[in-house]
Amino acid sequence: MEDDLETLVGDNDMDLSLSSQDALSDADIPDDISESSSATNTNTNVVQGASEKRPRSFLSKVNPFHTDPDPEEVTEVHTRVLEKTPNGYPRLAAFQSSEANFALYRNFSYLHSRVLLDMQDELTTLEKELDDADREDSYDGRRQMRLHSRTEDVDSYNEYKAKLRRKDERREKREKREAERREMQRQVAENGAPAATTVETDDDDDDDADDATSTASSEPEDYLTRPRREILAEIKCKLYEYDKWMIKSRKMTGFQRPSERNYRSVRRYINNAKPLMDADNDSIRHKEDILSLRNGREWAGFDGFVERSLQIIDQKVLKPILRTEKPPLQVR
Repeated sequence: MEDDLETLVGDNDMDLSLSSQDALSDADIPDDISESSSATNTNTNVVQGASEKRPRSFLSKVNPFHTDPDPEEVTEVHTRVLEKTPNGYPRLAAFQSSEANFALYRNFSYLHSRVLLDMQDELTTLEKELDDADREDSYDGRRQMRLHSRTEDVDSYNEYKAKLRRKDERREKREKREAERREMQRQVAENGAPAATTVETDDDDDDDADDATSTASSEPEDYLTRPRREILAEIKCKLYEYDKWMIKSRKMTGFQRPSERNYRSVRRYINNAKPLMDADNDSIRHKEDILSLRNGREWAGFDGFVERSLQIIDQKVLKPILRTEKPPLQVR
């Protein structure tokens, strides 16, 4: 009985001593130290959690320079599958875009020549028209100044255009007055009254006088041919288009023709896959007018050598070795 009491007393003393030590330790530690220790524990837990979510691989532990593979979001790529592309122009476009050697298209060199010849003839006609205008101005003393001064030529043309505008305005006025007179006569005829005689006003006399004066004064300044300014303006537009076509045609001649091997490959695919109707295959038949978009042909011979070597190895070496006497089992 006494032993049991001593044991109980001893246990109580131990609990009391532990609780008193904890109380002393909590009372002696400052607040800032306790907060820093708690923050350190929190950060340690976060780091441990992150490391638990993404464990390091064995190679990264052994080799510090080893990097783990990228996730699927980084390595995922999209590739157009030829067999899954709808047959027709879509599949033919997928085939020709899959390899630079298959990018074969028509040059239409004949049409380029036709367009250039047509534009060339237009410029030749304008050139003759300009020569005629210069020759006519050289025969008249007053108009010769247009050949010696561009400013004089431009001023004469602007004055000529102003006179034309004034003539058009006067013509419109006369047509308007004539229409009013006819309308007045129609109304008088419908009402049964005798037609009133129209009396020309002073404005009509002034317009007639202006017409006579302008005609007399503009005769020496009128153009016997089309004005030089209009001819040159049209020449500028035609020359710009002609030069642009010339430059583009020159660039087209810089493209390489396809090799015989690449041309046959495209022809065989079109013949076997039949993506187009027969009438739509007419372009590939113009062999001498086909260009390749591949930049240069310096590797064409090497590519052909590699391809022929692989065919020889496959037929002469691999097939005799891998060919079996019995056919393989058919899995159903």
